[in-house]
Amino acid sequence: MSNTQKTTLFSAIKIGNTTLENRVGLAPMTRTSATENGLATEEMAQYYANFARGGFGLVMTEGTYTDENYSQGYSNQPGIATAEQTNSWKKSGNCCP
Repeated sequence: MSNTQKTTLFSAIKIGNTTLENRVGLAPMTRTSATENGLATEEMAQYYANFARGGFGLVMTEGTYTDENYSQGYSNQPGIATAEQTNSWKKSGNCCP
């Protein structure tokens, strides 16, 4: 990797109204960490927080299902189909900046 590529990779970038500290992103890695009824867990929050603290500019969450009838692909997949599922993604602020 050339110095120019390193400079670009580790330099900030603005995308819309969001500024990322660098151009390194992390794709979703967990797949079956939610509860049986699709709620995000503290384990998931800590998993993503550890990557965020590790210096990634962008950390994506895993694939979620958006309706209860057709889009769930596997057991213990997190959902955003209900208010309870959506609210389970909101944490008390103890994990992430």
